Amino acid sequence: MDAKTAPKTASKNNPAIPRDSERGGQANARRNGESQEGDEAAMIEFGMNVEGIEELQRALDRLPRLMHTSVNRALDRVGADIHMDARRMCPVRTGFLRDSIYHKVEDWILTVGAKATYAAYVELGTHFIEPHYFLTEAFHLNFPNLERVLKWALNAAIETARSET
Repeated sequence: MDAKTAPKTASKNNPAIPRDSERGGQANARRNGESQEGDEAAMIEFGMNVEGIEELQRALDRLPRLMHTSVNRALDRVGADIHMDARRMCPVRTGFLRDSIYHKVEDWILTVGAKATYAAYVELGTHFIEPHYFLTEAFHLNFPNLERVLKWALNAAIETARSET
């Protein structure tokens, strides 16, 4: 075995690993086949006392409601930006298509669209009409902002839940 593949052991050769005497307890209950009194199998146990579980549980119980509210508000803000950009990019002949553009947020879902019956034909085009991707382009323009705002909303909900404990 060379130096690279040799197992690292606690010794004077490797100061990064403390010796048994420096560990503040017995690291090995059995050494070289020797067992200590009453020791059937070498075993080590650690215990931890966690405090504040009740407060944590209350914060976690509030988190879904806070996240829902925070994310829906964020989606509404981004939806308003998409809505306004789509109105700006929409081709206008009478203004009906532009005025039919809407956005809404319900249960974590942002919907942006146009209610005019011919909106899909204008957006996607036909054999006779060139496409005008006003909704698609508005979405693509605001997509980077959507990710940033959602991250902010989730962090805000977590911080609010944490501060209310």
